[in-house]
Amino acid sequence: MDKAEVLMHPVRIKIVAAISRGVQTAQQLGQELPEVATPTLYNHLNLLLKAGLIEIVKEQKKRGTYERTYTLPAEGAVLRPEDLSQIAPEQMMKYFQIFAINMLGDMARYLEGPHDPNYQDVGYRQTPLYISDEEMPLFIQQLHNFLLPWLTKQPDEEHKRRLFSRVIITDHQTDTSLLQDKEESGQHVTPEE
Repeated sequence: MDKAEVLMHPVRIKIVAAISRGVQTAQQLGQELPEVATPTLYNHLNLLLKAGLIEIVKEQKKRGTYERTYTLPAEGAVLRPEDLSQIAPEQMMKYFQIFAINMLGDMARYLEGPHDPNYQDVGYRQTPLYISDEEMPLFIQQLHNFLLPWLTKQPDEEHKRRLFSRVIITDHQTDTSLLQDKEESGQHVTPEE
């Protein structure tokens, strides 16, 4: 099983998301994911470990067994270009569907629980950005740098858990139609636009 296949499983996505918020033991993960049976949770943790998507930072003997504490590797649980290059378009669509289904579940839980009746604590929007292929790595790095101090905060009475989901898709259809519209309107179109 390749790294992408390991990561892109609904339960493993939730495990990695929980660990990304701070080091976790299997017991803590079990409390955060009560719908996952304990043996199943351990199987998923072992798959994530073998794929290098999580690491053990501490092992402590507890009641005749070892309790492991997990964290993400220094570079995070990310798929590198070499991992992504092996994914067929149909598989990428499957992974995106899993991601979208998880977001739908998050929204359903939000709406079923106590929430701001004016929905000031939730938002979703799509904004077109015009970024060159050369600028894209810089944009991703700057976004990461902006988020980093917020990712290190720990939950307490004042700090509520808020889910920030990110999707970046190159919109080839709109790019093509935009260039055609500019050409038809007589506007000068250069590769830099």
